[in-house]
Amino acid sequence: MPTINDYLYKGLEIAEIETAVVRKESPQIVYHITGSQKAAFAAQVLRSQRQGLIITYSDEQAQKWVNDLQTWLPEQEILLFPSTEWLPFEVLSRSQETTADRIKVLSALLPGNKSAQKQIIVATAQAISRKLFQPERWQKHCIHFKVGQEYSLPKIIKTLIEAGYQREETIEASGQFAVRGGILDIAPYDREPIRIEFFDEEVDSVRIFDLETQKSLDNLNEVLIIPVQEYVITEDECENLKWEIKARARKAIGRLQRLGRSEAVERLRQKVEQLDNRLRDGIIDENFYPYLSLLEEKYVPFWEWTNQDCLIFLDEPLRLKEQLEFQHEQILTEFTDNLERGEEFVSTEELLVAYEMLLDSGQRVLIGLSNLMREIQGFNPRRVVNIT
Repeated sequence: MPTINDYLYKGLEIAEIETAVVRKESPQIVYHITGSQKAAFAAQVLRSQRQGLIITYSDEQAQKWVNDLQTWLPEQEILLFPSTEWLPFEVLSRSQETTADRIKVLSALLPGNKSAQKQIIVATAQAISRKLFQPERWQKHCIHFKVGQEYSLPKIIKTLIEAGYQREETIEASGQFAVRGGILDIAPYDREPIRIEFFDEEVDSVRIFDLETQKSLDNLNEVLIIPVQEYVITEDECENLKWEIKARARKAIGRLQRLGRSEAVERLRQKVEQLDNRLRDGIIDENFYPYLSLLEEKYVPFWEWTNQDCLIFLDEPLRLKEQLEFQHEQILTEFTDNLERGEEFVSTEELLVAYEMLLDSGQRVLIGLSNLMREIQGFNPRRVVNIT
């Protein structure tokens, strides 16, 4: 007896779409589809256990996508890559919960993770509006512990600190680690706290433990510890970044002094001092994003973390285009204003994700979903489907 999925597969013309996907016809556009129909459509295309990325236009809509997809595809993992804020120093950094959720998604997409082949990620335009390190680079700062193997504890401590972990006497929250004799406790973002016992330099045991009672819960043979920061830089890179920031700031200060802007000069000096203090403390948060362009490093859009055959669904492509362009313009305008006030001296432009980059996503097939038929500049579909 036919199921609702069978009716949807036929009624939404999924076979036609699948044929075009196999042929790598991209981009495609599906018109006259709205609300929860979009999730039903995407679920039918993705139910063959392939990886998918849905990019939508608001946090509310992203959560709706997650809920709908969990209904249609209960056996597949649906991940939400949440939006983050660009915050000044005077405002507290974004919540640890948001950071943890983003880190969990990046961890799930690391090369070699077999489950990543069929994961579905939902993200907003704002969530993917800035570039990231390449996944291979981020993976270098992960630590793979295995029972019976030898490790240098001083090197491990250095790697954990570079990866954003805070050293404490006893860990009390995620993002911390503690060393007591031959015992190393680590609280990652993506799993329960881990206790690693060493015999000299050899890992004797790896155990999950409860943070409140400190009691062991289960034994593991191996475990992967991931960073707790999106952007991880080494100690040497940190020193180079300090030097580059001061060099760029000196040029900006010289310009402001020639203009007689003494107050702006003082603000800029205070800004550099704040940056220097944060780098000394190993704090690499969203406030440092503009200055990462000073490193000799290649940055990639979020979708470069996905597989080459990942399907990318654009929820209302015109709205996404307008949002990315608006964010780009707003950030550059803010930079220009801050530059004149002596509060900024490095542009973020080369690290922003432009709409044109999204349309050129390599071998990944793009499928636009739109309620109304509208012409979108730069979006030239090779296949148009009208849902009736």
